Amino acid sequence: MKSKLKGRWFYEHTREEDSNDLRVQSHERNLAVTEFLPDGSFNEEGHIIIKNVEDGSKYEYFLLLHASGTWNLIEETLYVRYTDLKVVLEEAFVDDVIVFDIGTLSEIEKNILKGVPKSKTIESKIISLTDAKMVSELLNDKGLFETITHHKTLKAYSRYYL
Repeated sequence: MKSKLKGRWFYEHTREEDSNDLRVQSHERNLAVTEFLPDGSFNEEGHIIIKNVEDGSKYEYFLLLHASGTWNLIEETLYVRYTDLKVVLEEAFVDDVIVFDIGTLSEIEKNILKGVPKSKTIESKIISLTDAKMVSELLNDKGLFETITHHKTLKAYSRYYL
């Protein structure tokens, strides 16, 4: 199973945040290519797109993701340990207007990134794995299982995937 996992895998994952407050809505979309290397290390590049609506205002953030770390597959469980996780604010929009002010952008980035750890281990169960497709299930921070489908690719990540 480990030999099938090696290589580049593209995934797109969307998460909706439910809120008891109807004035607040949150939507997160992750797109990335993860390359699992034979030596047990990995590299990941992609984008995180966050869209929030709060009190009638619409906020949209485009974040660039660069990550690396180690991976191990034990039976059907994939352990991915992020040892270097970098997220950079690329663009921000408020009510469809791009934010140019450096001070405002810096404050937005600081607020978004305060919850991003520099290292993190994620455990996911491989549901199915073929030469072209992998389906995994992971337990999110809220204790709910999320299914993610990965597709084998020869391409590195680019904005083309957006």
